[in-house]
Amino acid sequence: MQIKLSHMFIALTSVSLMACSSSPDLVSIRTISDSPVAVGSTKEIVKRAIQTSLLSRNWSILSETEDSITASIVSRGEKMAKIKVHYNTESFSIERLETAGFAYNEATNMIGPRYNRWIGNIEHDVMIRTGVAPELANAHIYRARAETEAATIKANQEAKVSK
Repeated sequence: MQIKLSHMFIALTSVSLMACSSSPDLVSIRTISDSPVAVGSTKEIVKRAIQTSLLSRNWSILSETEDSITASIVSRGEKMAKIKVHYNTESFSIERLETAGFAYNEATNMIGPRYNRWIGNIEHDVMIRTGVAPELANAHIYRARAETEAATIKANQEAKVSK
């Protein structure tokens, strides 16, 4: 009898875990605007930092202009993101152009958390590669994550109120 109960417990636990993982939490889409680069950075330094950061994270560079780089990534054939990174000698911004395969709620502008992690990694890498001190880059990223979390909580509360 004890063996049958333990098998049932394992089966129920497995089903519960699968149910949890099949419905990912949505988070507010993180907007990256005017992230700083190191003082004294040239456009070429910023451009190279963006290119290296994208390529080291397996993004494909699709096109480049004088002040932007468009790139995309496909992960395991399931998820895709396409972004445009705008830059100058003082800062850079990451614009979401397209995503596919992520859980997404257009009404609340919320998405599966992996997208935010992907662009957050790019943001951090570019800051470090342009020479921003790691402590400052990390503080900037933590603040941005906290702002995204606050926006997610607010959007969830508003969604509950409107139901």
